[in-house]
Amino acid sequence: MSCWRPGLRKKLLPYLDGVLTPPEHSSVEAHLLGCVSCREALWRIRMGRRMAQQIPRVSPPETSEAAFRALAPRVTAKAEDRSRRSWSWPDCLERFATPRVVLILAAVIIVQLAFFALFSRKVLLGERSLSSNGISYSYLHGFRSISIQDIRLDIQPHIATEGYVKDVHLNRSEGVIAFRLVSQPNAMKPFVVCEILRPMQLTVPEDGSHVRVYGVSRYDAQRNHDWYEVNPVLGIAQLPR
Repeated sequence: MSCWRPGLRKKLLPYLDGVLTPPEHSSVEAHLLGCVSCREALWRIRMGRRMAQQIPRVSPPETSEAAFRALAPRVTAKAEDRSRRSWSWPDCLERFATPRVVLILAAVIIVQLAFFALFSRKVLLGERSLSSNGISYSYLHGFRSISIQDIRLDIQPHIATEGYVKDVHLNRSEGVIAFRLVSQPNAMKPFVVCEILRPMQLTVPEDGSHVRVYGVSRYDAQRNHDWYEVNPVLGIAQLPR
């Protein structure tokens, strides 16, 4: 599905770089809640940047001016000869089988294998289902995993945290479904408040269920609140109790 807001789509890279104005930042986040295409694009940009940062820099060997001049006629003759011939399969391999291309392809394969291994591990460990309003698992995997007690130290907006559900209720005045997430089944603290916006078609977890929540980390400083939130919740994964 294509995005109907190309102007906002162009702001995804500045959004990741943190250079947008506060109104622009809020506008992009609001758009991401309802646009699957832009959420997928944001995930691809984030993963591509991470992969690019892992590729080592390659410096060309030092070559004297005399050696370069001696090689120049041979390079020119070879280029002219190639231009006169039609492309063949060996030519394609020779043109593209450079160390940099091979390194990039190897990095792509390693990243894909890592995603596959992580997904298989989660299935084997019993993570049974993921409710995400059309957001792919690969997108949610890019969120930073953090414990409930460490959310107060977090500086990243997109997080994943897990715990046990307490006090599921509908806040009619704000139009959200909210619940507390605690680190232990019978504990009351530490906790984080999770809020599901009404448009998000997420399966609401039951009290006492063990879940992993994906969403945006915030601090609610309103009167009588003074707590940390995952708001909005973008995905909920059921975990074994």
